[in-house]
Amino acid sequence: VHQLGAFMVSEAREALQDADIILFMVEPQVPGAGDTFIINLLRQSEKACPVILVINKIDLIKKTDLLPVIDEYGKLYCFDSIVPLSAFNPDDLKILINMVEEKLPYGPQYYPDDVLTDQHERFVVAEIIREKIMEATKDEVPHSVAVEIVKWEEREDGLISVSVNIFVERQGQKGIIIGDGGKRLKAIGAAARAEIESFLGRRVFMELWVKVKEDWRSDERTLKELGLR
Repeated sequence: VHQLGAFMVSEAREALQDADIILFMVEPQVPGAGDTFIINLLRQSEKACPVILVINKIDLIKKTDLLPVIDEYGKLYCFDSIVPLSAFNPDDLKILINMVEEKLPYGPQYYPDDVLTDQHERFVVAEIIREKIMEATKDEVPHSVAVEIVKWEEREDGLISVSVNIFVERQGQKGIIIGDGGKRLKAIGAAARAEIESFLGRRVFMELWVKVKEDWRSDERTLKELGLR
């Protein structure tokens, strides 16, 4: 297991202890080794809170194939609820959101109504860019992509100028992200910029640079530099 994987597991274990509700999302197939590992983490959690199993992508299978999946998961863990859905169906999402609201405990309001997240803007921007990379490359590039904001300049005219490093582990992965004549990287940048401008409410100029940093997920120094340690 690489250093990043170990760190993410550690973070997940800590998060379980602070959660008021847990949504465990899986695909409509019988549990695999990774799913079983997560269920074991849920069993080991010291804090008792509702756990909802969310079976996504049910639009890709027959209804008759869904029942064995539900049955197998039900044998492994006593979920508070099991919700089959398709993320493309707004009605399915509404059912899930209502269920979460019903199960969440009441508590004080820690943030104003207009605050969407407690994460720093740069973190959200980096995550948006990484999301667009994964959407554009799908299975071609594994989850070995890191995004680093190296410059963030807010100009007097309201424009935000951002320079971004995209790190991959292999030279071949770099070529996949850039694409033929840079077309894929340009498309990634355009999609990310549109969402970032909507999030920030300001115009954004963005430069993307793809760099190879071999085995960065196992390099503790690199993980610290990227804020992943």
